[in-house]
Amino acid sequence: MITTNCFILFLLFFIACDKNDDQNILPNNVAGLVGEWQLKETYISPGGVTKWQVVDKGFSYIFESEGSFKKTAFDKKIQQEGIYQLKEEELFLFFRLQEEKDTLGFTMELTKNTLTLSPSFPGICIEGCLYRFKRQ
Repeated sequence: MITTNCFILFLLFFIACDKNDDQNILPNNVAGLVGEWQLKETYISPGGVTKWQVVDKGFSYIFESEGSFKKTAFDKKIQQEGIYQLKEEELFLFFRLQEEKDTLGFTMELTKNTLTLSPSFPGICIEGCLYRFKRQ
């Protein structure tokens, strides 16, 4: 009787944990970030209530395991290249723009198939700016 109850509890726990893999937040590590991520939705508030907006032909970030990245347009043309770094819950992109070094920082939430970024450096969005990317 006890063994059967334990088995049922384990089975229920397993099913509950496996409901939606995309919602399980992953640790912010390089291994989880490596790959191509295409912008699919934005959530940008002009100061009031807003909702997620679908992006047609969004750009992509391609993150390599050795720490380099590329930003490509929808047609795959490279727009920017550089290196990236993860620090706790932030992603930093270091790149050259017209022969000057530039840095962008984002707070980051990473799930199995979704990367959500919000600007954190050099400026932040007080009203809320979120960019949702899907793994390609």
